[in-house]
Amino acid sequence: MRLRNFLLLCFALFLTVSFLDAKSSTKVSKEEGPPVCTASDKEYNVGDMGPAGGIIFYDKGFVSGGSSDGKCWRYLEEAPSDQEGHLWSNLTNNALVLSTETYIGSGYMNTLKIITQNKHATSAAKICHDLIVKNGDATFNDYFLPSRSELTALCNRRPSCAGTDTKKGLSYGPILWSSSEFSATDAYVAPENLQGGGHMSKKYEYVFVCIRAF
Repeated sequence: MRLRNFLLLCFALFLTVSFLDAKSSTKVSKEEGPPVCTASDKEYNVGDMGPAGGIIFYDKGFVSGGSSDGKCWRYLEEAPSDQEGHLWSNLTNNALVLSTETYIGSGYMNTLKIITQNKHATSAAKICHDLIVKNGDATFNDYFLPSRSELTALCNRRPSCAGTDTKKGLSYGPILWSSSEFSATDAYVAPENLQGGGHMSKKYEYVFVCIRAF
């Protein structure tokens, strides 16, 4: 009887230890997730001057961010001055595997995709990426070439880049590059109602606006 009780006790202890080991081995450690986005210290309206001295042209309404955005942001601010004409990229017949996007929030990642493309040397995106703007004591170096939808949002408050198309006497404001690719040879531009369908050859030199998100 004593031997039986002893064996039962040993078996019970064995089961307890096995259960605890299994529980500890299946415990999943928390991995560090994306940074928590916090609200801006100051709120702005579209049309206000932003921290870098440019005009705010888009307000998402809340602060958020993710891998596609590259950072937490709410507002889009254009650079204080436009950039002179430059080709979209020195790679004028190489598609980015159609990996650039068009939606608002994709311009930053589009810019990185363009400047890291194999054999890339110069582009409108790189000029924006390298742009440094000083406003008072603050320095800003987080610019990028806007996506198609970001460029449209900018043009919504810029009548000069809306353009008209009479198909007889064409009248446009300046043609502006976006960071969104249309094909291996073309990229989207503004105004969107161009006779060519809102996209132009990457080899042409058009002006462009660098923007930042914050």
